[in-house]
Amino acid sequence: MFRCAPQTRILRFKKYKGPAISPIEAHNERTKEQYASTPDIDTNRSRYNLHLVQPQGRYREEADRMIAAAHCRVRKDSVRVVEALVTASPELVGARPLHLAAQDRSVT
Repeated sequence: MFRCAPQTRILRFKKYKGPAISPIEAHNERTKEQYASTPDIDTNRSRYNLHLVQPQGRYREEADRMIAAAHCRVRKDSVRVVEALVTASPELVGARPLHLAAQDRSVT
């Protein structure tokens, strides 16, 4: 019987309001030495993370700049950042070495 390797993919969107933006920035940018909630994080692989929109400053500052540029009105409890996480198994996207794949997808 022929069996294929499992192909996995994850697409997740999450909305963040003001107070939650700084902690998610610290998590995404891997600014901590260790992570109690997720101890298996390999910070050496963080360089392969890709920003679809490269922030010019802190996440909150960038969000506020973009909101102001769009002339949007905001409340204290408004969503200010939407995070998108897209992952796929190497079998799904073709087993391209991570450092080359990251270069292929570089956008700013």
